[in-house]
Amino acid sequence: GATPGAASAPASSTEGVDPVAATMLRFATLPEFLGFVRGAINRCGAEAPEMMWSGGDYLHIQAVFNKHANHSARVMVHSLFTCSTELGFEELRADSVQQQQWLAGIVHAVLGDKSCTTRASRENAGALTLHDFTKVVTLAVRDKERTRRRDEFRREVIAWKEAGLGPLEVEDLCELHRNFLRLEVEGNSDVVARLLVLFEQCGVEEFGAGEVAALRAIIRDAPPAPVGEACPFYIFLTWMHHVFRQRLGSLHFQGQLRVTLEDLEHR
Repeated sequence: GATPGAASAPASSTEGVDPVAATMLRFATLPEFLGFVRGAINRCGAEAPEMMWSGGDYLHIQAVFNKHANHSARVMVHSLFTCSTELGFEELRADSVQQQQWLAGIVHAVLGDKSCTTRASRENAGALTLHDFTKVVTLAVRDKERTRRRDEFRREVIAWKEAGLGPLEVEDLCELHRNFLRLEVEGNSDVVARLLVLFEQCGVEEFGAGEVAALRAIIRDAPPAPVGEACPFYIFLTWMHHVFRQRLGSLHFQGQLRVTLEDLEHR
């Protein structure tokens, strides 16, 4: 039995608490969640920009920085355009006055007033530490990526509205687009050949010679894909819009479906 007068041990403050639930974040809305993610990424980019890169890419950034750094381990701002070329990131191309002004604006945003406080010596005035350099590169690449994604989304909206597609049809075509990007036709990188294989895998009836010619004309007349990049979704939407309109392979668009919450639950 219990010893008379003995005080019972205080209950642990964590007793009965689910350790997973205690560390779980809950968001009431999607915008709230997206705001949290955006804030986390922005803070990481500001405080630890090296964490935004793969190990190999960051080693490359360090190597270019070290190549142009002075004896104080800083890179002068006027060397930044040369560094951006050597880094080889497409987003950092600064081969026009407008692009150079854009990059200079990012440098100014990164340095802020530090050039007047922590860089008091004339030798290091207007110079970048490795942290500053990495931050400039990170912000520049992210800015270009945001601009590209925004432009692609705007084009996608135009394409699916022009085709009269609804959200479910766009989602299905998005999955078809992902399959198209993953598709490899042995010994043939022709876009038309890849599309024909994709349609065959989806059970579409075989295209006749005239339909193949029509498909090739659709590809030719559509906006070209950016050089060296995979076909964007908005271009794929344009292709499929004309395929449906011409009923190639007996494919046709049946009109927007009415969407209910039940329809979206399993997606």
